Amino acid sequence: MEGSRALSTTNEDINARVRRLARQRQARQADRKAAIDDGRATFVSPAEFAERSGVHLATVYRRLADGTLLHKKLIGKGLKRGRLMIYADQIAAPEGGAGR
Repeated sequence: MEGSRALSTTNEDINARVRRLARQRQARQADRKAAIDDGRATFVSPAEFAERSGVHLATVYRRLADGTLLHKKLIGKGLKRGRLMIYADQIAAPEGGAGR
């Protein structure tokens, strides 16, 4: 009986941690969206760019490939293939690719 009690406490601890991590993730996402809205963000992901500019994600990737959207590729620990980040100031003018 004592073993099942320890297991249930462990499950409760795990569930509490999962809930806490979910709240932290939601807070980070809200902060990120606020930074983009306020103009504090320097870079945005292709998905964020597509959402903010009203174009399809495939269109964003085509524009990245043909060079009309300026971007940087971040490579670091845990990023095996890198991560494309688009300059946030291009959201206001996605058609012309104006920016840096």
